[in-house]
Amino acid sequence: MKIIPATLTDWPAIERIYREGIQTKMATFETEERIPDGETWFAGKIPDLIFKIETADGAMGGWAALTAVSSRCVYAGVAEVSIYIAEAARGRGLGLGLLNHLIAASERAGLWTLQAGIFGTLERFAKGLRLRKHLLQNEADLCAGGLVEVYEQLLEDA
Repeated sequence: MKIIPATLTDWPAIERIYREGIQTKMATFETEERIPDGETWFAGKIPDLIFKIETADGAMGGWAALTAVSSRCVYAGVAEVSIYIAEAARGRGLGLGLLNHLIAASERAGLWTLQAGIFGTLERFAKGLRLRKHLLQNEADLCAGGLVEVYEQLLEDA
């Protein structure tokens, strides 16, 4: 399996996998009617933090992306995680692989907090995460590039 950046040319596969996730009613509160076109979807994500995972046969097995949670400077390093796995590729650890890659890429990009809503049915995935909280500087320092609270999402060794 190979994890590489996703581009607008990947939109048909991303949209298909997104729709599969919506249909399970276990991945998102969104509805199919709210799926934007590819250009709008990509514009809503953090550039260079959208990835796809290819299976051995070259098919897209899933995708991961980060979305800024706010335009306020105090949240400049905070992003929401989205990970979707194709129905045919589920249960093979692709989601944890994407998350691990996304965490590393987000750290290189200077993000300090990743947040995600994990549905109860994804207990196996959730067990792969640990959270550590570090209290650092105050909110005024954050706008100048400091940190207030850092939540690191770490993967347990598989």
